[in-house]
Amino acid sequence: MDEKQWEWRDFKEGEIFSKEGLRVTLMPPRGNLLLSGNLPKAFSYLDLDVPMLGMDGIAKDDFALLTGMNKCLLSTRERIEVVNGWFEEGFMISSADFQWKQLHLEGSATSMVLAQGIMHELTSRSCITMVFGKVSLVVQSESGYFLFVDSPYLQYFIDCLDSCDLIEDGNNPLLSCTT
Repeated sequence: MDEKQWEWRDFKEGEIFSKEGLRVTLMPPRGNLLLSGNLPKAFSYLDLDVPMLGMDGIAKDDFALLTGMNKCLLSTRERIEVVNGWFEEGFMISSADFQWKQLHLEGSATSMVLAQGIMHELTSRSCITMVFGKVSLVVQSESGYFLFVDSPYLQYFIDCLDSCDLIEDGNNPLLSCTT
C-alpha cells in the first residue's frame, strides 16, 4: 500500500503554472480521432485536408499527429461526429476526444525540460514517444511544444513538469528535476 497522501486536483483550462523559463498551459478540449489503415481514404471520407506532422512539424489549427506507418491522431478545433469502427475502404476511425489532454509548454527552458523527460530527439517522424516514462505525443507549436497526455496521467505530467527547477550556473542554465 502506498502511504503517500495523494492530492488530486481538478485542472481548469488556462495557465497551470509559470516559472522562469517555463510556462505550462492546459489547452481547451479539441476534437480527437484515432485513424489507422488507409489514411488518405480516411481523410477523404472525413473531407479534411490537414498536415501530417512528426515532432519537427509545427501544429496550428487542425492537424494530424503521425503515430505509426499508417496511424495518426487527428486533432481538430471542433469535435467531429463520426461512427466509430472499420470501414470497407480500409480504414478505422475511433473517437478519442476524452482520451487526450493537451498541454502547451513554452519559454526558454522548454527544450531542456522536454530533453530531460523524452526518450529521443525532437525531430522524429512520429510524434509518439515516452515522456517522463509515459506514452505521449509531442509536436512543436509556433511558440513552444504541445504535449498530448493520456487523460488519467494529466496530474502526473503536471507534477513532473512543476518539479523541474532551473538552476543558474554562471551563464549556463542547468536542469534539476526531482520527480
